[in-house]
Amino acid sequence: MSDISGMTGKVSDLEMTADDFLSASVRYKNNVRGTIQIELLSRKPGRSLWLIGSEGIIEWDWLSSKIRVHDANGKTKTISVPKGNPAKGYLAAEEMYNVEIKSFVDAIRGKADYPFTFREDLANMKMLERLEANNR
Repeated sequence: MSDISGMTGKVSDLEMTADDFLSASVRYKNNVRGTIQIELLSRKPGRSLWLIGSEGIIEWDWLSSKIRVHDANGKTKTISVPKGNPAKGYLAAEEMYNVEIKSFVDAIRGKADYPFTFREDLANMKMLERLEANNR
């Protein structure tokens, strides 16, 4: 990311010290722009991603486990996403953490490269810290 602006903070009376809301606009070096919203207040859990371009829209919805591809001609294709095999008492979403841990362990053992570099992670953390600092 080359630029980020927005709001972050604690807006609820939940018994925790962490921020429970973040809304940001981001811009990358290639001029691609997007928005990020994270909030911990909804009674209905949700995660979604929209990729919007001149030839169509790709829409992912975690709760329904669907990807919808809307082309420029108005046609929509729906793709079902496997929900995975959650451990007892956990959501299927926990599986992404298992994949992350496996990637980390495989990298340590020399079986595979880690999917993200320290430099990339550091740049993302610095950008997030900049957003938080602008809201204190």
